[in-house]
Amino acid sequence: MAGCSLAEAGYRCSTANPAVISHGNAYALRALAFGEDGRLWAGAFNEVGYFKEESLGVFQYHSLVSQLPKEHQLVGNVWACAQVGRIVYFVCHDKVLRWDGTSFQIHTLAVTTRLYPIKMGDEFWFHHVETGLYRLAEAGPQLEIPASSLPEAGILGLAGQGRIVARQ
Repeated sequence: MAGCSLAEAGYRCSTANPAVISHGNAYALRALAFGEDGRLWAGAFNEVGYFKEESLGVFQYHSLVSQLPKEHQLVGNVWACAQVGRIVYFVCHDKVLRWDGTSFQIHTLAVTTRLYPIKMGDEFWFHHVETGLYRLAEAGPQLEIPASSLPEAGILGLAGQGRIVARQ
C-alpha cells in the first residue's frame, strides 16, 4: 500500500495516490494483519477496523469503533491485531478486544506497564506482567504460563526451545 488518507468515512488507501491526513482521535497506525477473507485488519491509536479492497489497488477503511460500548471507544494504543480462526483480536495498552464478526468481547487487565503482543510461528500470544503469558485462541485468551514462572519484565518475543526475549 503506497498511501492512505483518513477521510471522514475512514481511511482510504490507494496504491497510486499516496497521502496521509489525520482524522478525529485516530493516529499512529501500528497494527496490521492479513485476514483469511482478504481483509487487512488494522489498529491505530483510538481506532480498530479493517481495510477492504473495493477495486483493484483501492482500499476502503471500515471502522469498528462504533461497535464498542461507549466507555471503551477510546481504545488508546493498539499494539497488535491478529486473526485466530474466525476471531480477530486487537491487543491494546490494557485490554484485549475480541471481535467475532458481530460484536466485541473486552478483556480488561490492570497493568503497571502495558500488554506485550507476541507472535510465535502461527500462534499469537500476549504477556501481562501481573498475571502471565496468554495464548490467543478462538474461545478467548488462555493463560498458559503464570507470572510466577516468568521474568518480571515485559516479554517481547518467544523463540524455540523455551527461550524468552524480555525487556529490562
